[in-house]
Amino acid sequence: MRWVAPLILLAATALADTNVTISPMYDNRQSAYIHTIDDYAGYNSSDFITAIDKAWALGIPTEVGAYATNTLLTAGAISALQPYLDAGAAVVASHSLNEYNFGACTSNDLAFYERTVRDSKTLLEAAFDLGDVFTYGGSDYLVNWIQSYATVSPSSFQPIITHMAATNLYLLDAAGMQAGTTNGKFAVGSWNETTNLYDRIYRHAMTIYPNSFTNYLDLNQTYFANRIDSCLTTTGEVYCTYSHPASPTYGDYDNDDGQYVTMLNYAAGHSELWYTTLSWLYSYRYLRDRATPTITCTESSAYTDIEVTCDGAEREKYGLGFPLTYEYALPASMTNSSVVHAYVKHDGQTAFLAIPNKTGKTGFSSGNAFRRDGNTLYISQAFSTTTTNFTLRVQTARPIPVGGIR
Repeated sequence: MRWVAPLILLAATALADTNVTISPMYDNRQSAYIHTIDDYAGYNSSDFITAIDKAWALGIPTEVGAYATNTLLTAGAISALQPYLDAGAAVVASHSLNEYNFGACTSNDLAFYERTVRDSKTLLEAAFDLGDVFTYGGSDYLVNWIQSYATVSPSSFQPIITHMAATNLYLLDAAGMQAGTTNGKFAVGSWNETTNLYDRIYRHAMTIYPNSFTNYLDLNQTYFANRIDSCLTTTGEVYCTYSHPASPTYGDYDNDDGQYVTMLNYAAGHSELWYTTLSWLYSYRYLRDRATPTITCTESSAYTDIEVTCDGAEREKYGLGFPLTYEYALPASMTNSSVVHAYVKHDGQTAFLAIPNKTGKTGFSSGNAFRRDGNTLYISQAFSTTTTNFTLRVQTARPIPVGGIR
């Protein structure tokens, strides 16, 4: 049985009500909205870049389901998308080698399915610099498998495909909307001990399909608004949409007055929503719930040190570089101060460095930051790309100099 480090709360002095917990979602957001697009490299890449631009202008990142075979994922397609990965505007997921028809397979296709789950991940990890969030020890970690088509025929193939996703260390098996249903809104879900993945989620189509898929329903603005409103009034919900931004068949994503951008505008700008990706969300929850870091809180009259340590073996499996949010209830010695500072020192470093201070919830959905809300401090901090330990320092004294303090 794999050992999971417990959550430990210690106090070096007698300061009352010491409390450090990990928020269910980044920055303690109430619920989440996720924007995904499929078939990158299967069509004109510029159409996809336009869709990413439209969403990112509103502060919404995009999960991009990409084909991995080199006949589709050309050098031009890679170079067009890479700057968006660098900026945190997009995240790559595997969408197979070349969208082999998962809905019309025969017994001779099983070996291909096994290859496409495995090789698409390997090829995409090699093609892109996935960024610090998905990097550990010099390796990149792609964690989301977006299956082409929602169902497989014969159905006996699906458990094998799911097993391959787990074997190749994906965290999640995602799919599009099933015909005739209104999926897309769900709770984060539980880790499935049988499949060794998070339970499959179904995204909801954001734009109309071409005539060959008329059994799928167009997502209208009223339905979309109702789903967003539900996330704003309910804790722990996720609403995930997807589209295929390839003009002219798949909608009006490039029209600022059209349905697509209107819906994105409705989703944007809510302080209670975490604008995230499936890969960020499930990396966060796996680190929080499955690879739970050990936390040791030591308080003194001058400052509080919070040491956080995670399991290196878990990082070697999934990367787990997305920042968790640590909720720290300020002790009495700090609650009367109008200013609180937060710093971090990673294992092997000699100096504490300042963590950026955010005064509100809007304008950021990832990255290292801290925010004060009354007498609670929300500190979002990632592990470095090479270590499994860091120390947070909270104090009310004068800020640590730009060069750090030793």
